[in-house]
Amino acid sequence: LEKALRLLNSNEETPKRTFVLESCRAYDISLHANNVYRHNFLNNNGNESSSSSDKVCTKLVEQLGPSDVAPCRANLWTMSPPCQPFTTNGEGRGKERLDEEDNRCNGLKGICRLLNETETKPQWIFLENVRGFAESNMRQRVCECLTENGYSYQSFVLSPVELGIPNHRKRYYLLAEKSEQQKVINNLPILHNLTSLSDYERIAKQPLHTIGRYMDEQTTTDDNAPNHDQYIVPDKVLAKVWFKGLGFVSDKDTATHCFTAGYGRIYHRSTGSLLLMKGSPADVDRGGVSLRDLPLDRSDMTIYHNQLRRFTPEELLKIFGFVDCGEIGEMRVFEIPTTVVPSLEQRYKLIGNSISVNVVTELLHELLLSA
Repeated sequence: LEKALRLLNSNEETPKRTFVLESCRAYDISLHANNVYRHNFLNNNGNESSSSSDKVCTKLVEQLGPSDVAPCRANLWTMSPPCQPFTTNGEGRGKERLDEEDNRCNGLKGICRLLNETETKPQWIFLENVRGFAESNMRQRVCECLTENGYSYQSFVLSPVELGIPNHRKRYYLLAEKSEQQKVINNLPILHNLTSLSDYERIAKQPLHTIGRYMDEQTTTDDNAPNHDQYIVPDKVLAKVWFKGLGFVSDKDTATHCFTAGYGRIYHRSTGSLLLMKGSPADVDRGGVSLRDLPLDRSDMTIYHNQLRRFTPEELLKIFGFVDCGEIGEMRVFEIPTTVVPSLEQRYKLIGNSISVNVVTELLHELLLSA
């Protein structure tokens, strides 16, 4: 939101007014997530003060009532509900999606109830979820609630690669605005793509960056480079037959698999790509050619001893847009320090469960343009 407001304030085509983020309130039941929120966004070194209008609340969304949200008089509600009810493996491979019957939809049902009951409704609503949400009964339920409460809405399915970010993370987005002249811009499962955005020309000119832009190392022989020992794939894993089928990239490539919450826990193609370390023997032998153009020899993966590793949490924060790499100017420092979340696996889980900040920035910019 901060990045979107910066875009709006610098846009010469928008009315000459300044958008200011006055206050925020976050609700989450993850203690790790809330500690990260406090560390990055609250004053006094992460400690909430009684005078602060920004709050972090550990509470189930379905437990919220009108008296909880009315004092905030929020202009914008944003949400990213649990995705498991809308994924093919939400209850195990081969199982059907539970959709609105899943208890993890209770929070979103609570939002619909809250929207019906509260008198101080937000001007805008922003929702993000997996693509499977687009064809779900729960989405239909949300859209009916929006219509009943006088909102116009528009749907998108976008991936960071469409904005020049080397990561496949296709997600569903719903943008809603309260309007006296209500209209449903798009109520079909077949959704808008990037060309629907008002600012398409600027976005389309963004080049597809290489992965090297987001790496926090120079070469494996650089004495000043971070220590990546804990991220290197162990030899016993290299020797597994199934390891040959995973996704591998180098700093010269322009795409990675979607990184998920399980990236730090298991090695699997569905959890994210592994990196061929820059300056490693296999990388030097390639002469600067990407793995897409010259794939790895997978006949014996043990030859890549100490040459393949996971992306670090810091690199993923850059790819996800939490740490700026020049796409939308300067922004605040964002971090997940070990003092806040000691477990490496939990840091990976937080990032994998989060959002693509750069995609959300562009869509929030689109949503707020009408102001």
